[in-house]
Amino acid sequence: MLSIAGNCCDVLIACAAVSHITHSEALHGFATHKLFRLLQEELPRVQIALMHVALWCIGEFSDRLLETSSSGDFGDVYCAVSLSDILGLIKAVLKSHLATTLTRSYATTALMKIVCRLQQGQAECKGLLGYFVTSLSLELQQRSCEYMSLFEDQRQDLQRQALARMPAMKTAPFRNDKESMDRSCCENMTGETAGSCVDHAPTDLLDLDWKDIGQRSQKHANDADTSTRNVDLFDDIFVEKNPAAQPENAVEEQTQTHASFKAFEKGGLTLTMALSQDQLSPEKMEITCNFLNHTITDFNHFVFQAAVPKYVFMELKPPSATTIPANSNWIVTQVIKVNNTVSSKPLMMRVKIQYMVGNRQIIEEAQISSFPLQ
Repeated sequence: MLSIAGNCCDVLIACAAVSHITHSEALHGFATHKLFRLLQEELPRVQIALMHVALWCIGEFSDRLLETSSSGDFGDVYCAVSLSDILGLIKAVLKSHLATTLTRSYATTALMKIVCRLQQGQAECKGLLGYFVTSLSLELQQRSCEYMSLFEDQRQDLQRQALARMPAMKTAPFRNDKESMDRSCCENMTGETAGSCVDHAPTDLLDLDWKDIGQRSQKHANDADTSTRNVDLFDDIFVEKNPAAQPENAVEEQTQTHASFKAFEKGGLTLTMALSQDQLSPEKMEITCNFLNHTITDFNHFVFQAAVPKYVFMELKPPSATTIPANSNWIVTQVIKVNNTVSSKPLMMRVKIQYMVGNRQIIEEAQISSFPLQ
């Protein structure tokens, strides 16, 4: 799958592959040999997920590449690989036009692990790491400078501790990763929403297809007049007009119930939801999402997506902007209108937030299990 659809795979698939390999000692050598050869054959046009998983395994199990490996199940036998071939492959990855900052971070870490595992090739690895000491990427520059300092004699013990073999992670099976992710997202949420998530296990609202949701969101963004076309001009045609009634704004304020809560906060991004519910139609609610950036760097290419259970109708309006300014200078808003058709069931929502910080893409997900006005 990684060699065919690696660019389209969710990051959880790559994580699950690494987790599966680390849990099975029999796969340490065989899988690393297989990934090494796949990466070697498919360069320079290689799937990005395959590249990342292969680099991680090459660094973590580089000592196994120097040994012959075989699989009893498939009968494949892989001959030992020389250190020069390993370093040559990593050098080719670093020079690849497909390599991202994250890819190069994997590669530099793999180089350090090779030095620590094999206790050879130190000069070659230092030479490759030296390319990034003056990198324009702060992440790569800092990482390479820290790694270069580990070559000093007084830091040899620290090098062995920092680059020791990673223990297998104690995680649930991959089919439950989504539920585990929901729990971790809830731990990052604050206020009333966070409390409800802790008290009750997260409910799997939908088998979410973010691609379809993103297409719907993009459609709203491209059709700016959607909200105008969807307005029901006759929604109050049968409402009795009272000449002696109070001003229209006063009546509206009396029939509206308002509340707000902090739904998400992580990495300097805060999401506050302002709720407005009509007492005459409690099943309908308008949610105004307010996004605030507390860091010193703008959040660009901002995309917010939401999903609700099938018994809830949702209309997601386009955001007020696609850049969230730094230093809390401006609030970006996005309105969600929901209609809960089953009053006995609570309104729940899964949200997904994407944005760019420099060249680094951030993707956050969270589940909101209850809303204050219910």
